[in-house]
Amino acid sequence: MIARQRNKALKQLTISFGLVVLTVLLAGARTLGVPAALVAVGAILLGTFALVFYVQGNIALAQAKG
Repeated sequence: MIARQRNKALKQLTISFGLVVLTVLLAGARTLGVPAALVAVGAILLGTFALVFYVQGNIALAQAKG
């Protein structure tokens, strides 16, 4: 396994997981009085970036395996 590619993949997968957690926290913030439109737009943006980082992380992990 190529260490540089593995580290890059793990970093991207960690960022993806963090964005998913932020999306869930943002959805929970709706009960605290955050407007629903702001929650919806934020969740769509965070979810999209989480998906992009997840795909890129998996591609980098496959390249690291060789």
